[in-house]
Amino acid sequence: LERRITFGFSGRVDVKGKIKSYTNDGKLILGINYKNKSYVLESPLYGEQSAENLLASIAIALELGLSLKEIRNALSKLKAPLGRLNVQSYKNFILIDDTYNANPDSTKAAIELVGRIKSFKRKVLFLGDMLELGDKSIKFHQSLKTVVTKSRIDEVYTIGPKMKYLNEKLNNDKIIAKHFIKRNMLSSYIKKLDLDDSVILVKGSRGMKMEEFLSEIK
Repeated sequence: LERRITFGFSGRVDVKGKIKSYTNDGKLILGINYKNKSYVLESPLYGEQSAENLLASIAIALELGLSLKEIRNALSKLKAPLGRLNVQSYKNFILIDDTYNANPDSTKAAIELVGRIKSFKRKVLFLGDMLELGDKSIKFHQSLKTVVTKSRIDEVYTIGPKMKYLNEKLNNDKIIAKHFIKRNMLSSYIKKLDLDDSVILVKGSRGMKMEEFLSEIK
């Protein structure tokens, strides 16, 4: 190729990225090294999985000669699509809409994000089943206990036959963990729940239609 630019978070690359830290509301702060110059950029997107896409875009922009000011201006206009780590800030809580789909990796990443946000004290999860995981489905759901504990989650509300296995794992911990068999039972519970001073995640596979509970919370 006549013109090629490489990027990454390790190895010998033209544009090297590093996740330096996070803001109090959980946004990535990226360090960029390019042609012996260092830049620091705050990402408007959430989740470490967005970092590689951002780095690719920044690498192209730098190679095309865009200024740091132009890149920052473009970044400020970026918004996450609905259902994909879409973080909505309200006066008394933060609501994370990650309802588009769920697998073990994306669920773990979303829970980690909740743990990193310092703006509000309480950490609350509403989780629906992760579908189509085959024979290891129960194990995958149970394994979420590790990240829930590590992220210092306060409350976990689950729905779906597979999430019941996570609920059973959490019942021995100092976490409020409630499982709901019927959708209307969870909806009724949400209406009575005081979610003041909370970071709230709503996540589940597409078939779980978790966006309905998102509406209840709003």
